[in-house]
Amino acid sequence: MLMSDIRRLDDEQLKLEADSLRRKLFEMRSQKATAKVEDTSVVRQTRRDLARVQTEQTVRRARPLTEAD
Repeated sequence: MLMSDIRRLDDEQLKLEADSLRRKLFEMRSQKATAKVEDTSVVRQTRRDLARVQTEQTVRRARPLTEAD
């Protein structure tokens, strides 16, 4: 997922995307523990996508604070 795609999402969609990525990451960790993961690079990509979503959420929370000054 690209940052440009993430920026187009509204706050509610961002929250849903973050929840979905967390769930996906949990499932992949469970599969990894039982040796069912075929493509381990997906775990890394999912972690990075989640970090991008969380970064955008942080930026949006900080934006009203910086605009008020």
